[in-house]
Amino acid sequence: MRELRVKPDRESDEENVNKCYILLSLTPILSGSLRLFKSPNLQPRFAANYRLRTLDAFEAATAMQAQATAFLTHNPVFERVSRLGALVLDRFV
Repeated sequence: MRELRVKPDRESDEENVNKCYILLSLTPILSGSLRLFKSPNLQPRFAANYRLRTLDAFEAATAMQAQATAFLTHNPVFERVSRLGALVLDRFV
């Protein structure tokens, strides 16, 4: 369901972003996913802005919110998120 937010975020359509947020927050089973993050807008924005799959966007958003000082991965897609400072292990071995 959080995928609903990706297209409006990608198109900077704030009206539909807000509608999706309201829909997610009013649906009891889905509202829990909004509480997982200090900023529930971060994951869908990462998915939209950096062309990340949902799970990758969750990982990146979680690392950013945790103020991680390192992000080690084998997945080069995380290099798209410059603020993350991801280090792709395959480049160092």
